[in-house]
Amino acid sequence: MSNDFTGIVVKKAQVLRDKKGIKMITINGRHYAQVILNSKTNFGGLSDMNGNPVFLLPKDSMATFLVPYRSVQNHIYNDRLAYLSLPENYKVRITIDLGKTGKTLENGKNEHNWVHINNVTVDQPKGLTEQRKFVSFTISQKQKGKDYVTEDGTKRTTILLPASTKYEGCRISCSPKLISQIDNHPNILRVVLPPSAVFAVQKTKLLGMNPQTQKAVYGPTQIIAKITGSEIAELFEFSKQMALQQRQTLQNEEDVEVEGEIG
Repeated sequence: MSNDFTGIVVKKAQVLRDKKGIKMITINGRHYAQVILNSKTNFGGLSDMNGNPVFLLPKDSMATFLVPYRSVQNHIYNDRLAYLSLPENYKVRITIDLGKTGKTLENGKNEHNWVHINNVTVDQPKGLTEQRKFVSFTISQKQKGKDYVTEDGTKRTTILLPASTKYEGCRISCSPKLISQIDNHPNILRVVLPPSAVFAVQKTKLLGMNPQTQKAVYGPTQIIAKITGSEIAELFEFSKQMALQQRQTLQNEEDVEVEGEIG
């Protein structure tokens, strides 16, 4: 049996819950959690138990699948997402409720028309759910601002944008959970951002120095632009490339001087 695991990212709201938290479904002594697929999911022609291809579902139908209860984890970068950690060879059974048939069962409940898609590999549900990838880059400890809490209790921090870009002296704010330490590099931090998320570029003008306290006095913070996570990562990559080019230029100039002295 394979020991390799893979992950599926879903919205927390897609994992069925009750008052106690994630609802536990027990079948033959094994505990499962139920994941609900988006009603607009396109199944791309996967065959049901009768060999019929399944594409878009009719209105008011619902598709779900079960995963081991312990496989459901909190997403480390986004409180609104869940992470399903599953063995690569794990297979799920997608259950589709096509709605009421119009008949009544012996227990008085409405009969429903059920369809199953069996032996679905882990990679196939990945394609059926929105896999939110993140862009990643590094910053120095000095570029990270102090953590703070907003009026509604949300924890935030700031990141100083690179000086070699048009946003010199500006900051963006984000969750502290998006910033982490790098082993053996105490002065460098890793940042991960959702690529399509929009961040406000904030600029605070320096008004002068307080003669009594000798501390800087700043004016009100202004939002001068809005940029995506991908654009922020590109700014830091551009700054990194500029720094490398400058170091290479200086090195070349030093090499020329040394050669001149030797000649």
